[in-house]
Amino acid sequence: MAAKQSNSQPIPSLAWVDPAKCDQTALAAIRKCLGDSTPILLHGDPGAGKTALAAAVCIQAAREIAEASQLEPTIIGAWMWTTSVDAVRLVQRSRFDKEVSEAHVWKRFEMDRLLVVDDLGIGGLTDDQFAIIWRLTDIRQRLPTIYTTNYSPEQLRERYDPRIVSRVCCGTIIEVVGADRRLAGAKNYVVRVKS
Repeated sequence: MAAKQSNSQPIPSLAWVDPAKCDQTALAAIRKCLGDSTPILLHGDPGAGKTALAAAVCIQAAREIAEASQLEPTIIGAWMWTTSVDAVRLVQRSRFDKEVSEAHVWKRFEMDRLLVVDDLGIGGLTDDQFAIIWRLTDIRQRLPTIYTTNYSPEQLRERYDPRIVSRVCCGTIIEVVGADRRLAGAKNYVVRVKS
């Protein structure tokens, strides 16, 4: 039986990412580090390309897994990508969901395939949200995981706590440096208003 072929983007919300346009040296380094089955922290200023790099790796992995398992790439991609805020919401919602249990959500996060957690450090955390992030990082510290954040490890330590940062940074730390690509692509106009 042939694998399902699909032209669909494995992660629809990331349709703007073109892996061919990402820095191939950076992608190769990230893929090599993933072989260690420990987390990778991509940190740097907004717009430097952290999410695009993580997404490019995730898109390729989702397509490879989908081909090998004969599943639709969007199914695989949806299980491999989350933001830190969405991960917390997913766990919290599952506590009241009659169809998807909290145990089922945690089982998803415990899978040994790649998981990308985008935008770590966004927003303040309640004690419950902190506990969820701590458990997620604890589960993933020996699994292939990419975290992206605008914060350095030192800044994350201030936002969260050393226990979470220790788990996130126990593998490879990569600082992504570059100009904000979103701002560089912005159209600038000067409007003069008569008063």
